[in-house]
Amino acid sequence: MTREARLMSGIILITVPTIQYGGYFLLTSLLNKSSGYMENPLRQNFFRAGHAHAGVIVILSLVCQILADAAVLPMPLIWFVRIGVPLAAILIGAAFGQPCDVDIAVRNSAFWRSGWKRRLFVSRKRRKCSA
Repeated sequence: MTREARLMSGIILITVPTIQYGGYFLLTSLLNKSSGYMENPLRQNFFRAGHAHAGVIVILSLVCQILADAAVLPMPLIWFVRIGVPLAAILIGAAFGQPCDVDIAVRNSAFWRSGWKRRLFVSRKRRKCSA
């Protein structure tokens, strides 16, 4: 195992507790009646899917570190694989966590009330999701 693979594997292993904390958050949301988690089946499915995919892809990215050592590729492409697979875990998990109706999800937050951020993150067309 090369030095680069050990470095990336160490960074990837640091992300495992964050995925575990997400699972803890899901469990506490499930047990807490006032969280509203059980009232929205779409949110339940998206949260579970996001954390499940993140966990699987993180394990896959550890395997990809070993496979990148064995690959005969140019160095920039090897680094693309080394960084791209763990980054996919973050991006796919984040995609599942995005709210379907932005107005309902964040209208009352302080982040949302600052107008320039609202114009930056939301287009004119709102996404509607059905359960």
